[in-house]
Amino acid sequence: MPLPKGLNYVEGAAIPEAWLTAFQLLRLAEVKAGQKVVVYAGASGVGTAAIQLGKLLGASIYCVVSTPEKGEICKNLGAAGVVFYKNNPTWAKELLTQSGPFNAVLDCVGSDNYESTIELLDIDGKWVLFGLLSGSKTNLNLASLLAKRIVLISTTLKTRTDAYKTNLIEDFTKTALWAFD
Repeated sequence: MPLPKGLNYVEGAAIPEAWLTAFQLLRLAEVKAGQKVVVYAGASGVGTAAIQLGKLLGASIYCVVSTPEKGEICKNLGAAGVVFYKNNPTWAKELLTQSGPFNAVLDCVGSDNYESTIELLDIDGKWVLFGLLSGSKTNLNLASLLAKRIVLISTTLKTRTDAYKTNLIEDFTKTALWAFD
């Protein structure tokens, strides 16, 4: 990947991990202009990259975070909406009130949020699972996925082939790297 103008090698080396992961997630979700996406852990490295990349693609990005400070980070990067999950059992309903159902959810949390994820997704929505911060065991009722025709995509970048990673880097370079200049 070429080094963007104005970045030194240390700054440029920070791009691949978070930005390529976020780009892969948005690509797997087939996010397009006008769509709405939820990002769990919106103030994380992958989350902040997903906000900016999603905006670049013309999508509206909504974030789930733990604190108002993290919410401000997301809003300053262009998040269309933010909700706080700590001590707030109705956070998913609040998010739906802000925007209505979503085209995709980028999920690094896993088991604690599976019911909310299904609730948030629209018919034919895409659930992109890329982490298991709350664990891997659930009592998921598969009928709830069928009822909404939810597409569940699970992924990690580190287990991908070199050819996949090469294609991802080429696509990212064409689509988004110019925005770092």
